[in-house]
Amino acid sequence: SSAVCAPCVSWSQQVTFPSCLHHSGDGQLICAGFSQGAAVSAYTGLRRQCLGVLLLGGPCPPRDSLLPAHNRTRVCAIVGSTDHCVAHQELTAAFEKYPSHDAAVDGVHVIPGQGHVVSSATEDTGLRFLRSCGCT
Repeated sequence: SSAVCAPCVSWSQQVTFPSCLHHSGDGQLICAGFSQGAAVSAYTGLRRQCLGVLLLGGPCPPRDSLLPAHNRTRVCAIVGSTDHCVAHQELTAAFEKYPSHDAAVDGVHVIPGQGHVVSSATEDTGLRFLRSCGCT
């Protein structure tokens, strides 16, 4: 069966759905979530060695003991500089062990002045990550 990556649902006007449908198992799946949904996406996606994880405003806080040490899964974490639920320094420390496949979109991105919300800057960064993973 097929699954649509979560950010594509809200960005359906910008993303063509067929390229965001992943049929070939975990290696083609992108897990995404906001806040505690980011925790589920991070821990599940990294453990299953999915293609990528797109983390918006979380996990809150990251649990290093639940983050496996492999380098197959691409990570894009987006957080606000004034997020009261998770400090961007914690996210950076937790996810720095994962190598960047594309320095422009992988890694932790801090949106200046943003709190614990999904903004247009969050969407733009997330969309760039999805496109670099093959979503068009």
